[in-house]
Amino acid sequence: MCTLIHFELHHADCNSLHLKASLADCPTHLSIEGYKAFGTMAFGRQIIYTNVLTQLASSAIDFTKAETQCLILQIVQQVGLPSGDIERTNHALVIDGSFGLAMLEQLEIALRRVSENWESWRASASFSLLARRVLSLTKSSRARTRALDYLAELRSVCFKWLKRLKMRVASSTDDEQRSELHSRATEIALLCASTYDVETIDLDIILQQNSAISVLLQSSIVIQENCDSVQSEHQALYESLLQSHRAMMYRVFEKLRTFVLQDSSGLCDAVTANWAVFSPTTASSWYSLEQPQQHWLTTTFGTLLVHFNLLTAELLVNGHPLARLPSEFMQHEMYKPLFAKSTLEVIPTDEPGLEFSARYVYHDYKLHFGLQNPDMLVVAVKVNSR
Repeated sequence: MCTLIHFELHHADCNSLHLKASLADCPTHLSIEGYKAFGTMAFGRQIIYTNVLTQLASSAIDFTKAETQCLILQIVQQVGLPSGDIERTNHALVIDGSFGLAMLEQLEIALRRVSENWESWRASASFSLLARRVLSLTKSSRARTRALDYLAELRSVCFKWLKRLKMRVASSTDDEQRSELHSRATEIALLCASTYDVETIDLDIILQQNSAISVLLQSSIVIQENCDSVQSEHQALYESLLQSHRAMMYRVFEKLRTFVLQDSSGLCDAVTANWAVFSPTTASSWYSLEQPQQHWLTTTFGTLLVHFNLLTAELLVNGHPLARLPSEFMQHEMYKPLFAKSTLEVIPTDEPGLEFSARYVYHDYKLHFGLQNPDMLVVAVKVNSR
């Protein structure tokens, strides 16, 4: 749960209140300075974002903590008091272009500090929220352009982390470690996908950026496959982010569908990244099913019928989802000498005499499996050999 600081408010006079925090309540995983800064960051409706900017510059607060992520989420999403304009009092400062540019400059510096460490992903989740708030409110074209560029850079960093974790999952032989890596990969995938959660006019720009559709769909596939088994440090916060992602996918569906039907390369890249033997050069064009199943896109690959759900990112081959290699293969006497303790995920294949193909490349080989009692059949194809 989020650690909250308890305050006592004392009336010194009719114009001021003095804030007193009990430092003895400081959790052991927070520094005293960070604890005090945390307690004052959301203090003062008109200066909340100034407080955030100060903490980004000073680094007194640890943005990698779940408590900080919760607080930034509250600051960005709370409504606040009316100001007489469309923008309410809490968020009025962000309209100013110079402030937006100053915020983005500090966000850029902060991202560079954490870009090589995926364990700092919670900090990047807060950075995403703040950048999107600037993008949605600023009246400065310079700030808007810089915010879009920043979100693209943040997306690139998060996607690099996601690919790194997926590689570790594929090579892991320990079920507990695999479960932990799946959980962290899912939370980072949610962060990566959050960079698309913008206004409609900005979504048009983002979806036309290089690899944007592929990254969104690859992130969504990770979320779809693991969302029900994630063990998070802060489960309520995770569930909130998951619900935000689902709402976003419904909101962007029509536009995403239009882009994919015009150019399916992003979808083909996403499927190939999650199914090693899939070859988009030999696949037929994707087309949409009729209403009310228009969220399903389908194509053929050899003799296999492939479906992809744009709302949930569910991938089906001949009506079956990706799954682990059946136990009769893993218990075969030749499995351990060939693959040690690796747990391979597979999908149906149309290779003659074989049943499954490995989802990911294994030591630079695409694998196909079959059983011909008492033998286990394995076909290994060097990547790019055909």
